[in-house]
Amino acid sequence: MKGCMVGPKRGSIRTVPYDVKWKYLFEEEAVRLRLLPGMKILRLEHVGSTAIPGMEARPIIDIVAFVQRLEDVESALTTIEARGYALREQGRDKLVFARGVAGSRTHYISFTEEDNEELHQHVVFRDILLSSPSLVEEYRELKQRLSLDPSLTKERYREMKSAFLSKVIEGGGHLLDDAPRVMNE
Repeated sequence: MKGCMVGPKRGSIRTVPYDVKWKYLFEEEAVRLRLLPGMKILRLEHVGSTAIPGMEARPIIDIVAFVQRLEDVESALTTIEARGYALREQGRDKLVFARGVAGSRTHYISFTEEDNEELHQHVVFRDILLSSPSLVEEYRELKQRLSLDPSLTKERYREMKSAFLSKVIEGGGHLLDDAPRVMNE
């Protein structure tokens, strides 16, 4: 899609302003995924910051593909890779693929079965943010502060975002006073 920023440089935590085209990139990818042979995809969820209108994000489309059987995905690895997806992580309860040029990925797709609580939390988090403009603003501010910290590692960036996600989910959409903060003000 012309004019749409996706695929940041590997290791970058730089965020960009929300782009309405991200929604359409998810929809295009959903069509590609549904055409993969040999597996039953139950549902596809656009998660992560690119799924939240108005949210600054690292421009990578995150997708959770809930499948009937993870073994079917494992059996189709060669076909999936031949269609442009690179296996990044193979765990006991999920397979994570990347799409795009190495070092500048455009999409991450996590295949899992319905009982994967970790990936369900990403869907719940997205849904809470979609219903709460004030949480979107808090999360946007957190990500902005994090992206401006030159000493922050990608791992620490993920930890801080995960802490925010946990607080939002545990609080049922209401942040607690001890939400993660970056002290560089």
